[in-house]
Order: sequence, then structure tokens, then C-alpha cells
Amino acid sequence: MRELFRFIHHISKMGSAGGGKRVFYALLHIVAVVLAFAAGYGAYWLFANFSNLLSQNLLIILIFIPAVIVCVGAAILFFLQGAVAQVILIVFAAIGIKDPEERAGNIVALLIAVLSLVALGVIAAIVFTTVL
Repeated sequence: MRELFRFIHHISKMGSAGGGKRVFYALLHIVAVVLAFAAGYGAYWLFANFSNLLSQNLLIILIFIPAVIVCVGAAILFFLQGAVAQVILIVFAAIGIKDPEERAGNIVALLIAVLSLVALGVIAAIVFTTVL
């Protein structure tokens, strides 16, 4: 619940930020999406190598379950903080373009956000078609 309030606070800060700060948020969201993919890959790796890990030590089950929970939780949290916030940033940057003083920063933030979401879609399509 606390993370939801942090997310809402982050969205409100993006709405009130200027163009230069929105560029920083766009880059920060890219880092969050990369962390989401890393955490998701960590959960996938744990499931894929469970039999190898279990053959080495029986106590690995005590570490396996919390590790999967942490990886899946981190993937969901970072995905929300990255991709969903990036979509919302697109809306804020598009609206902010009408302000002549902040126009350049908002255009750059909008381009970064749109291009990163297109790259996210391409990478997700490649990963899901090759891995699954």
C-alpha cells in the first residue's frame, strides 16, 4: 500500500515538474524498466534452474521461495514505476509543450518516453517469442 502512495506522489511530482526535470524522469523510468526486466529474468532463471539448485543442496528451498517472491515483487514494482509512469509522462509532456518556456524540455522528454516505450515493446516481443 505504501508503494502505491509513493507511485501516486511520483506521478504528482511529474505533473508539476518543468521540462528539464521531465527529461530526468524519462531517463529514470528507463532505468526502472531495465531493473524490472532484470528482476523478471531473475525469477525466470530461478525457476529454470530449480532442479540444478535442488541437486546441490536441499536447504536451497529455504532460499528459493523468498528469492522468487522478491524477484517477482521487484519486477512488478519496477514495471509500475517505469513503464506505467512513462506512459503518464507522455501525457504530461504533451500537455506541457504548449508552455513556450518549457517547450524544449518537454519535447525532449516526450521523444525519450515514446522511443523508450517503442523499444520496450520491441524487446518484449523478441523476448517472449524466443524464450517462451
